[in-house]
Amino acid sequence: MVSRDETKKPNGISDFSVDNAASIDTCRVSVSGQELFPELDGLDDVRNTASLSKKSRFARCLTATITDTGNPLQAVYGKAGKTAGLTAIPDGMVTFRSEQTILTGAQIMRDLGNLFPEPTRFEFSLVEFTFDVSSPGLETIRKQAIHRARKTYSLRDDTGRRTFYVGSRNSPWQLRVYDKAEGIVRIEFVFRRPFLVRNGLLRPIDLLKLRGFDLETMASFRRVSPERLREAAPERSSKWREGVVSWVERWPISELPAYLREQRIPP
Repeated sequence: MVSRDETKKPNGISDFSVDNAASIDTCRVSVSGQELFPELDGLDDVRNTASLSKKSRFARCLTATITDTGNPLQAVYGKAGKTAGLTAIPDGMVTFRSEQTILTGAQIMRDLGNLFPEPTRFEFSLVEFTFDVSSPGLETIRKQAIHRARKTYSLRDDTGRRTFYVGSRNSPWQLRVYDKAEGIVRIEFVFRRPFLVRNGLLRPIDLLKLRGFDLETMASFRRVSPERLREAAPERSSKWREGVVSWVERWPISELPAYLREQRIPP
């Protein structure tokens, strides 16, 4: 039974989670097992088509909707061509998306077991961990971002929707911030396989570790406190402190620590 709190609106947002809780939006699972063939019980709108091409590693692609959650599922399986004998390539991959119902580790494990009853191993290769907030806006969040990534950039799609990126597509982790709906900004951490392996986030039950995971080691969002500025630099005038606060309202706060160090003030 799907609870009201877990049900999402057509725009993919749960009222329960906004400003309140994080959730798994998308995950991709590598499946290992001989002669994989999917079972279709508990699935609607099933399509199973040939997908073999120069760009595809797999012969078959199955898309469906999970009956009791309404979430879409995609599975590719049947290694073919040059990848058939490569042990580094999984025998199949399953992607879950949280479009109608919030994803949980228990649901993912159940649906994997229903789809492929006799695999030898399931392991995550991608997890998208998201927060939906009603304030502040995207531009303010962009300016408040503190991180250690070498690369940041912003893009705007054909509809005008903006996305702010911290890290690249090839990084072990990446942060994406974008306008999910009117008045709602999504903060999305993308964890790729190197990150998942390093942090022991490979099985559905491992998702529980995210509850206590310190995301601030990767990125955080900060504001300048006039009180802290006064404590750090008591000899500076109030006009100077007001100038710093005003400057941060216009420019990324990530540039402030370097300036404070130049002024011999601990950031």
